[in-house]
Amino acid sequence: MKIFVLLHLLLATVLLTPSCQKKIDKPVEEETPTEKEPEIQEEISDVSLSFSTRIMNSYELPTREVDVLISTDFNGNYTHNNVSAATWTDISDRFVFSSPENGQAPTTLTPSGKADVSDLLVAGQPFYVAFRYTSTGVPPAPRFSRGWRVEDFSLIHEHADGATVLVNQQTAGWSMVSKGGVAPGRGGSVQAVRLNFLANNTEGIETGLEEWGITNAIVVNLNVHAATYYVDPDNGDDSNDGKAVSSAWKTLAAVNSRMFGPGVKILFKAGGVWIGQLAPKGSGAENDPIIIDQYGDGAKHLINANGSLGSVVTLHNQSFWEINNLELTNDATEMGDRNGIHVSASNFGLIRHIYLKNLHIHHVKGIVSNGAPTAGIFIRMLADDERDTRFDDILIEDCEIHHVQNQGISFSTPRRKRCWV
Repeated sequence: MKIFVLLHLLLATVLLTPSCQKKIDKPVEEETPTEKEPEIQEEISDVSLSFSTRIMNSYELPTREVDVLISTDFNGNYTHNNVSAATWTDISDRFVFSSPENGQAPTTLTPSGKADVSDLLVAGQPFYVAFRYTSTGVPPAPRFSRGWRVEDFSLIHEHADGATVLVNQQTAGWSMVSKGGVAPGRGGSVQAVRLNFLANNTEGIETGLEEWGITNAIVVNLNVHAATYYVDPDNGDDSNDGKAVSSAWKTLAAVNSRMFGPGVKILFKAGGVWIGQLAPKGSGAENDPIIIDQYGDGAKHLINANGSLGSVVTLHNQSFWEINNLELTNDATEMGDRNGIHVSASNFGLIRHIYLKNLHIHHVKGIVSNGAPTAGIFIRMLADDERDTRFDDILIEDCEIHHVQNQGISFSTPRRKRCWV
């Protein structure tokens, strides 16, 4: 794990200085509750999958050991019972796979070709891609099942603004799930550039091996191609499309009700004040994060949770976000479970690239107690009992944090974990 913490904090000296609290000139009024808007959806097209394979043995067998499948109802819990309970559509016949060449094991990868998988997907609904490796037992198989490599995995959405790489081999977040006896050093494994599948080669293992390599959840968000969205508490209207200053959204609810994708910018009007909590959905991609910032001249835009329990800003199981130039507060008369920003992960895999820069977080009424889960910024791994879960590339830079309880910045894992890797 890489954690770069470049902080300009005012913790010890200003906690006892009430004058540091910024005055909020605009009255604190609750946003009028609005009916939650449905997530934007439209028909999916032009989502293509490609990969390369290499078979590691020279002999032919009656059946190929590797298939590729897609599921839209897998629950994301990476155990064989959960994998078996899901509906998986076999799309192997859309691709080309490696095979022996003139009685010899191939020395190069075989490109699968590019196949459209849009017909299996629903906009805004998560799906999973899996490679399933099935081998026979040893014995009675006359020959061991062959070893395979899968590389160059890429899922691309082509659209009017160009092409968006949804995931690739490195960002897919592979998890391996096994069924059957696995001999030492065999089965499935994940390397930086490939998946490896190796059959058992130990006498006496009489059951076949079934090994799955499954991606993280993937979502196609059709209406957010590299778009910029504007939010204006004074002149905006949630019935607008949000794509121009003159057609800005008004409330946090308009942001929270939508799913965002790679390359999106969400810009709040400088000096604006919002009452409520921000919990945007979706993830960016490598070199194409989702960015929250402000537009226009003036002070940082303020989000005031106004004493509500929970966090002013929440990200959960999301990657590739950059949050800039926010002022956050959540004061109350009584202590409670409150945070400025809460970034959490639970049985997800690798959470990457969360950048928090130039934030002013103050007067967050949390809980004063040893180990209390409240802070100005809380980076928290909630659970990894079903899937190894870690953070990578977390940056906190030029943030001013004061008058918060219980801590300014906190990093937490389940108690059985002593550190992050």
